[in-house]
Amino acid sequence: MGANFGWSRSIILFQDSDGNSAGDATIRQRAVTASLARRYGHYGYQFSAGGLIDGTLEHEGLTYDVNPGWLVSAQISRQWFGGDNPFLTGGLSLGASGTQTKLNGVETSLFAADLRLSIMVGDTFFDFWTPYAAVRGFIGPVVWQAAGEDLLGGDQSKFALGLGSLFRLSDFSVSVYGAPVGERSFGAGINYSF
Repeated sequence: MGANFGWSRSIILFQDSDGNSAGDATIRQRAVTASLARRYGHYGYQFSAGGLIDGTLEHEGLTYDVNPGWLVSAQISRQWFGGDNPFLTGGLSLGASGTQTKLNGVETSLFAADLRLSIMVGDTFFDFWTPYAAVRGFIGPVVWQAAGEDLLGGDQSKFALGLGSLFRLSDFSVSVYGAPVGERSFGAGINYSF
């Protein structure tokens, strides 16, 4: 089980109900999650749930506040080869989040869902440090109410490239991850194995 903090920045391309461009929006969000994971042989399963702390959404010269909200995700992964030295793992996850944006006291709903495919390759050194590289691709809708109209959008980049490290300390582990290319994000967490 674990606890994680994350920050992300995405550029969403919106369309109106007629399929016309409704501009792009830059969304920045912070979130915390708790997770449970289990491994059976080469397969791993993880469920996470938590909350959006806050954020901003910039659209057509206006900056909306992103209110606290919820998020959930489920993931299955498979280690294709290697144990600790080296390894290649693939994963598939489905996630969703919901919140509201606020501007001048007016709140409107913001909902997102995505399906993500990830590949991670890494190695373990000194029996406790595991650096890795990861590439993630994803698709999924973002639905936002703006000016009384439902807008449908999707992420501009649809991928993320990042690096991370896992440090094992007995039954505990600490992880950090950053993706500077594509969907930008940063995360850190602590996990306990039992």
